[in-house]
Amino acid sequence: MIDSGYSYYKIGVKKINRDGHLNEHKYKFKNRKGHVYIIQVDEYLHDIFFVKFYLGIHKTHPNKYKYLTKTNDAFRVIRTSINTLLELKDKNSNASFGFMGSPSVNKKGDGKEESLINTQRFRIYEYVTNNYFGNLSFTHSLDKNYSCYLLINNCNPDVKEYIARITEMFKSIYPSLDALN
Repeated sequence: MIDSGYSYYKIGVKKINRDGHLNEHKYKFKNRKGHVYIIQVDEYLHDIFFVKFYLGIHKTHPNKYKYLTKTNDAFRVIRTSINTLLELKDKNSNASFGFMGSPSVNKKGDGKEESLINTQRFRIYEYVTNNYFGNLSFTHSLDKNYSCYLLINNCNPDVKEYIARITEMFKSIYPSLDALN
């Protein structure tokens, strides 16, 4: 299914140190059609890393994470994102990971946004992640209401407690998550 990702390079690391958000790691690559992508991995307290990516031409757009690129390259782009996470795991053996499946916009060209529940991106991340990561190293935790996929490192002694701790951290950082309940 996904043999390999694209070659990428690290652009840099920006220190954030605000409300549990520690660092922002950025990477860049080109796909087979020459489109430039940016991968951003946000590092938080408790060794949790969330990955997101966008086409370089959307860099300054507020909806950059919500556009469908129509490059028909999702699996290799996601695999490239996974490779950046694995690189970070090599440096931090306690690392756990997360993906948020942002709701798509412009599906019909009318600017309307997909519901946050079980988004198209989330379903793709779920498929790829289930096929790439087994259960030996990570516990898979899904929340379809938020389109959130967590890969909890099994080095955590109490996975349920860890999930509760990071959930509370994210609700304090992003109060709008709590409002969605």
